[in-house]
Amino acid sequence: MRARASWLSSCGSCSAKRPAPFRALRWFSITQTGKGAGFTASMVIAAIVNPAAGNGRSEARWARVERLLDRSGVTVRAVRSEGPGHAEQLVGELLKRRPAAIIAAGGDGTFHEVVNGLYAAGNGDATVPLGLVYAGTGMDLSRNLRMSRATESTAQRILSGRSARVDLGACETTTRRRVFVNFGETGIGAAVVAREASMHSHLPGRLSFLFAALHACAASQPVDGRVLVDGACLYAGRLLSVVAANGRFFGGGMKIAPVANMADGLLDVVVLGDFSRPELFTQIWKIYPGLHVEHPQVFTARGSTVSIQLSRPTQLDLDGELYEDRFHSFQILPGALRVLV
Repeated sequence: MRARASWLSSCGSCSAKRPAPFRALRWFSITQTGKGAGFTASMVIAAIVNPAAGNGRSEARWARVERLLDRSGVTVRAVRSEGPGHAEQLVGELLKRRPAAIIAAGGDGTFHEVVNGLYAAGNGDATVPLGLVYAGTGMDLSRNLRMSRATESTAQRILSGRSARVDLGACETTTRRRVFVNFGETGIGAAVVAREASMHSHLPGRLSFLFAALHACAASQPVDGRVLVDGACLYAGRLLSVVAANGRFFGGGMKIAPVANMADGLLDVVVLGDFSRPELFTQIWKIYPGLHVEHPQVFTARGSTVSIQLSRPTQLDLDGELYEDRFHSFQILPGALRVLV
């Protein structure tokens, strides 16, 4: 292990050894909470559609799902988001109409906005369930929830009315509190997201994120930091990334937290330590199958709170959405979101 920065070396609670690898856990375990009686014609389902998601594919995908919902007799009222942050604003307006459910049609960024809208509007008790129509680039949430993206399966999932509670993560910044469904990250992951967004690529999600990751690796700059999980020091030294994962996948299919479970009440923390650039290029391929956790510069832990202290400001990445606010902590919100399954 490389020498740690002197300003952090006094952290006596950090273990001198790398934590033991995660034990195998169930892929995904949720408890269904809805009765599954299905939505009736007297009920209204609200939908927020992001027409820009998936390089413009979202609108056509939603139209196919909407036709199947209409045939069932359920009333669907859809609105379109018009730019960044608008989907979050629309949630508050739709909740005033007391819908039976809110559907989000778009990518992981759209889901992130809608979930934050639900949380900000006081739906912290998960009264209104969220349905998902996947049409984005990365589509990591569908991998984490093991949900089919097929049109017929999506419509059936919505109409069934069956729901399950999953956890949310929360991030405290200097100016606000944000929640996330999949992951919170600072470091090289945020650089990957920024690069991928600037590429305006029409490549499939995995290839698009891979090219962005290779570019970010070439320009990577470690930062000195300390990471505490439930008050215990997991790592202190030069690092490239800290991920607080609720789900297993990010970045278009990279298995960053191989045994994360979105309903276990814990965050899976993954720290990429002091990698050289050649090491980083060789390890990026191992993230897809989740083998990167075997490297001695990858540190892992599980807990309900994560505190991060960094020597300089870095970008914050929540579910693929970038924030410039300085932040200092993540925490888990068990069962805070109800999704249609």
